[in-house]
Amino acid sequence: MKILNIFLSLLVQLVFLQKIVNAQEEVFSCPVADAGNCTQYINTTITLKILLVEFTDVKHRTNPSAYTKTDFENLLISSGVYVTPNMYSPDGDAVYGSLSDYFEIMSNGNLTLDGQVVNNIGGNDIPIWVELPNTKSYYESSSYTRFLTDAEDYATSAGIGY
Repeated sequence: MKILNIFLSLLVQLVFLQKIVNAQEEVFSCPVADAGNCTQYINTTITLKILLVEFTDVKHRTNPSAYTKTDFENLLISSGVYVTPNMYSPDGDAVYGSLSDYFEIMSNGNLTLDGQVVNNIGGNDIPIWVELPNTKSYYESSSYTRFLTDAEDYATSAGIGY
């Protein structure tokens, strides 16, 4: 679960970095003191290309069973379906929405996440994770640029077009 938390943290940061760099619309800002009265919002959908990566010293979960592509897409980009009692996590825990549900609620419906897992898929809908060439601590102590560059290089070498 720790690797999933790290992945989600990186994903959130990358989403907003990508949005800022590739902004298609004008971004309005409100003074911090008056943020509660701000009436200018961005209403957009961000399409994510989700790449599952692991490190040389930390591997994804395979026992008791690996998460499927569908599990990750439910967790990250589903809308209104990843909620208990209709659905539980792959571990059987209660869930209260996806990452997309969270951002949609927190943005008052102005931000929607869409996308898909881009990893190659093996049998039983199990993603084939991209193994980065370094340890988890290496990436924690280096810049995100190294993480992004290595992830992109290894995805390309694995034949994943994103």
